Amino acid sequence: INAEYMGSSFPSGMFSPTGKPPPRITTFEETNRLDISSSISNSTPPYPIVDPAPSMLRCFKQQRLSDHLHTACVTAFSALYGAYMGAPIRMHAMNLAGGSGLLFGWTIGVLFTGNRLRGFFPNDQEVRRYGEYQVEPQTTFKAGSWEKLADLFGRF
Repeated sequence: INAEYMGSSFPSGMFSPTGKPPPRITTFEETNRLDISSSISNSTPPYPIVDPAPSMLRCFKQQRLSDHLHTACVTAFSALYGAYMGAPIRMHAMNLAGGSGLLFGWTIGVLFTGNRLRGFFPNDQEVRRYGEYQVEPQTTFKAGSWEKLADLFGRF
């Protein structure tokens, strides 16, 4: 019995196919084996940036006609699929599938618009309409402004 391993009282190879306990993870790099971060956020965009951090409302307002047509097609296809597959309750299934298709199509349209505004998809129309994003110089704080904030919110 290996009582030291992770505080358990099970035999050392009880859950391992090799009969040996699994290795302990000791460093942060070993715990971060699966990199689940998006590769699109860490890469430089190939097209000009219109807005580096667009809000969902701005993405919805600046959708192209093609995005709205994609949403309508996905909604119509989903509603027809729900009507076809929902044999005993066709109208309820059609409404549910159509609503799900509308939500899915709207989400994809907002994501595509956001990627166009960030410069990851071709965005010639947006650049002509809104212009390229200009990097603003960082503002400098007057001496003592951090102390005023610290006094206002308390010392950290």
